[in-house]
Amino acid sequence: MSSHLHADSDAAPRQLGEKLPARDSSFLAGPDASMDAHVSAAADDNPVAAVKAVEQMSNTRWFSVCVGLYSTAFLYGLDTNISAAVQGSVLASLGGLPLLPWIGTGFMLGSLATISVLGSAYAKFEVKWLYLASILMFEVGSAVCGAAPNMQAMAVGRVVAGVGGSGIYLGGVNYISLFVSPARRPIYTALIGTFWGLGAVLGPVIGSAFAQSAATWRWAFYINLVFGAATAPIYIFWFPRNGAYGHKPILPRLWTLDRLGAILNAAMFSLLFTAGLEPISVAVRLLPLVCLIIFATMLCGALLPRFDVYAAWYTASGVTALAGGVLLARIDATTPTREMYGFEVLAGFGCGLTFQAAYAIALVKAPADKAASVLSFINVAQLGGAALSLAIAGSVFQNVGFHTMRSALDGRRYTSAEIHEALAGGYSRIITDSAPEVRALASEAIAATLGKVYVLSAVAAVLILLSGILMRWERLTLA
Repeated sequence: MSSHLHADSDAAPRQLGEKLPARDSSFLAGPDASMDAHVSAAADDNPVAAVKAVEQMSNTRWFSVCVGLYSTAFLYGLDTNISAAVQGSVLASLGGLPLLPWIGTGFMLGSLATISVLGSAYAKFEVKWLYLASILMFEVGSAVCGAAPNMQAMAVGRVVAGVGGSGIYLGGVNYISLFVSPARRPIYTALIGTFWGLGAVLGPVIGSAFAQSAATWRWAFYINLVFGAATAPIYIFWFPRNGAYGHKPILPRLWTLDRLGAILNAAMFSLLFTAGLEPISVAVRLLPLVCLIIFATMLCGALLPRFDVYAAWYTASGVTALAGGVLLARIDATTPTREMYGFEVLAGFGCGLTFQAAYAIALVKAPADKAASVLSFINVAQLGGAALSLAIAGSVFQNVGFHTMRSALDGRRYTSAEIHEALAGGYSRIITDSAPEVRALASEAIAATLGKVYVLSAVAAVLILLSGILMRWERLTLA
């Protein structure tokens, strides 16, 4: 393997315009003890010197590394939303309605419970081996979900996949922080968000296609194994190593991991919620929101090096997202679909303007020796915030929705279980087999509940706006 990598590096060497300056080509060739010792010493003396030790790499190899990074980001986004399309089919096949929420929340809460300790681990251990271990855990979780004989196994598989997915996302961000120059970092981190968004959009579409085919919903999870097998050689043979920690004992590094953060984050497993929509319509309704997040993320990544007053980006993000959030909070059962799409466009564009910006900004502002801690903090805030928000929104939807719908249907003799089924998005006698008058009342109750859920988005936008206003209005030097 060592000779193969040397041959590749020497075949078309280049100074990395996108990446940082060159170093000895043996660094990526394999387990060269002397080179690992050299890089470890550089990391101890000056973290920047270790980062700038990146070797010359062929265009083909760097392109393959990018394919690997963005493929895993795509799969992480895919699995985040794929549950919306398959939960009805899974419930019909496996039963276990009380555990149905874990198809969606298990994945996100698995990420949340381990995001702190994984972020800490990436600052103390070899990035390549952690990244490979995360991919392996994600694939194991996907295999468990695909082969699940009951809902309990499905819940376990989703949690395991969420833990692996969290490590995948963090690994991609850490790779970019290590091997990409500050000037190019915004566009590379924006691409991670872009491919995650593409996966989030296509998740319900792909899941629905499998759920409605002879392959069944199980292949919505097995498809991850196919992707993993196809890209495995890239991760194993071509992905570079950081090598900054090879000479340090493992046990002391394990002891310094963020154990308290892991325990506190794991407590989030106590939050449950349920949410669901029709399989194909969920993808269509997500398109305006996610596509505008993708577009705005790429726009920020491309323009931030030129329009570098970062407080202005956060202020614009807060204003736009607040407008979208307030309008979404006012929806009801009579709101036209075209208007909802317009509200989503505003909210998505506002969110996207700063979706990945923190990675580029914070790494420039923070001292070089604090880079790993900064990355860990941003990762916890981003993924942990997403999981926490998802749990809160789902809890609001289920609890407020239950009381709202029960009041709307008072006197019609529907049981609590039937009301919960209607909110779960699967088969429900209230939605499917009732009179038009009942369906109208149920729709009004659900729409009123969704409006209350979107209040959370407006509140978050206010916080972004206040943060932007209170930031220093200064230029950011990315070059």
